[in-house]
Parts: sequence; C-alpha cells; structure tokens
Amino acid sequence: MRSIPFETLRTLAAQVGLSVISVTNADPLTVDGARLTSWQSAGYAASMGYMERPADLLAVPKRLLESAQSIVVVAVHYDRTPRPVLPEGHGRVARYAWGRDYHEVVLPRLRALGA
Repeated sequence: MRSIPFETLRTLAAQVGLSVISVTNADPLTVDGARLTSWQSAGYAASMGYMERPADLLAVPKRLLESAQSIVVVAVHYDRTPRPVLPEGHGRVARYAWGRDYHEVVLPRLRALGA
C-alpha cells in the first residue's frame, strides 16, 4: 500500500464531500475498549447488535484487519441551522435524522475517496 501526504488526503476528502478527516495509528484503544466494555455491560447497546461485538475485537484494529497501519476517520456536516427553543414538554428529532440515512450519504463518498 502506498502512502500519501495528509494534505493530499484532506484535499481529496473535501472533493468528495467529506467535511472532516483525521488519521491515527492502528494501536489498540485500551482506554476506549474499557469504556466500551462498561457501556455494553450497562446495557446501552439496546437493539444495536453490532455494538455487542466483543470490546477486545472492536478496540484492537489489527484484530479486524491484521495489516492495518493507520485509521482514517471522517465526518460529514449536517444541517446546523439554529432552531428556536421549544416549549417545555416538547422535543424534536435529532438533526442527524432529518435527512437521508447517513450510511447512504457517507458510503459512496468513502468509496470515491478510496478510489
């Protein structure tokens, strides 16, 4: 696998509509793995079965992909237009849920970045 400068990666990410990008190493996430174990034990995964996978698998990138050297993290901005405060007892749907399913938005952009 070839390496590319981070600034090049950032430019390519912006071109395909990825708002935020960062890179880190593929070292084990010891502290986060412990937090995930605690979170899972508290039952917070609810019906998200994919979040019930063993924390020691999710917190050690090389267990998912043995050849992993770096991890690329991306984000996409969604509508952040200020909204008025709601009356007491009222709520609203989370902003990330206002538009299309983010899986349908981000996956094609990730594929374009990979290409």
